[in-house]
Amino acid sequence: MAGTRDDFAVVDALFDSLTSSGVAGRAVPSAATEWSANDDATSWTFRLRPGATFQDGTPVTAEAFVRAWTTLVTSGPMQHLLRDVVGYDAVASGTATSLSGLRVTVEGDLQVVLSRPRGDLPILLAHPSLGPVQPVASVADPAAYALQPVGNGPFRASEPWVHDEFVRAARWDGWANGSRPEDGIGEVVFRIADLDTNFLAFRQGRRDLAQVPPEALELAATEYPATPGSYTGPGLVIGSTPETYLLAIDRSVEPYDDVEVREAASLFLDRQRIASENDGGNLDPATSLLPPTISRLSAGMCELCTFNPSGGADRLADAGVPGLTLAFNAEGGHERIRDVLREALSDRGYTLVSNWRGPAPTLTEYLDRLAAGGVGMFRLPLTADVPSSLDILYPLLHSSQTPDRGGLNYMRYRDPQVDALLDQAARIVDVEQREALLRRVEEIVVNRDHVVVPVVTSRLAMVVGEDVTGVRVDPFGGVDLTAVRVT
Repeated sequence: MAGTRDDFAVVDALFDSLTSSGVAGRAVPSAATEWSANDDATSWTFRLRPGATFQDGTPVTAEAFVRAWTTLVTSGPMQHLLRDVVGYDAVASGTATSLSGLRVTVEGDLQVVLSRPRGDLPILLAHPSLGPVQPVASVADPAAYALQPVGNGPFRASEPWVHDEFVRAARWDGWANGSRPEDGIGEVVFRIADLDTNFLAFRQGRRDLAQVPPEALELAATEYPATPGSYTGPGLVIGSTPETYLLAIDRSVEPYDDVEVREAASLFLDRQRIASENDGGNLDPATSLLPPTISRLSAGMCELCTFNPSGGADRLADAGVPGLTLAFNAEGGHERIRDVLREALSDRGYTLVSNWRGPAPTLTEYLDRLAAGGVGMFRLPLTADVPSSLDILYPLLHSSQTPDRGGLNYMRYRDPQVDALLDQAARIVDVEQREALLRRVEEIVVNRDHVVVPVVTSRLAMVVGEDVTGVRVDPFGGVDLTAVRVT
């Protein structure tokens, strides 16, 4: 089952989901040619492309998507993508064998019924994990199918996957879900290796594309100068990723019930230093809750995302507290961020107590502690699976989305205005109208309530060979291989 960025690159070449991701968070047709929703966006109907087949000639049907999605909920690492489909809980718990919210109409369309409104469902369904499964081959010999699956995408697996070495895929001329140039690439080989090995192989001329390890970013910038403003190469391509490093605050925990303390936490953060001293400098200071690549309206919206220790000290003095607390899990470099914050506080005569005065817990233990509650300020990673602001903000901020209900609202944040805005946005299909409402949500939680403190965002760095054209790297590290040419 695919669960990493590299996995998704292979799956995206071999399989097509119902939709594909276009610009600015808009879905475009792929295996489905059109779709529609009811008034509150709880029921969607997707019309599949007529005559489309798998790479062995069998038809792509709505039933193939039902089978694939049910399997994903049962055992896939990306099962949460379907958490709002009616019947999800029953299938995930093993009490049902099919998603009751998936229905095949008499016309052969796929109807998706949801437990709550999702105006952003079309872009969510563009995720590579949500492609169809060929019903005969996958059942006849599951082991062989796993090594050499039969997909419906622009490339077909030309031989079984060689474990720990490579996946080889050839152009499939029967592909009907999009267009590509006649002189597009005929074969792609996905090499299975770590970042350092792949980057070294690129430097030796044995790779056309490679991601750059953070510690090699300066070297890559020198050896492969980037074209200004280019996301296509050749040379070094640098773009934002859908990730933001956040500090989250439970304002029911003293002293964070005082807004001045929450404001001080943001002002004491030297984001520029954190960005330059961590991850090989492959970070940027955050200026919004949402990563800039997810919401173009969000960039620069954070009013207190500036390093102002004097202002922070004034606020702590007014609140009459001796310092701050910070919880984080072991590994991941969180100690370095703590140390930068602690130094800024210490310079002004304040303290920082981390991790309950004990060692950093494992990630599992850490999340258990957050779920139990009572943690004032803590680090919270934000990584988007799909280019949808709603898919981030609703589970993070809606009062119904606490950890005991499967959400990410570890802050126990509750605000009737925010709930109402999120509920309204969830029913809106139009992307621009929905984004305008969600920008108001960001303003409230970041600039009024200060329960989320943006710290840094991460970059994606990739090198593109001189002989490769047509490359465009998306925020999720994907490349549309149908547009790539090699001279």
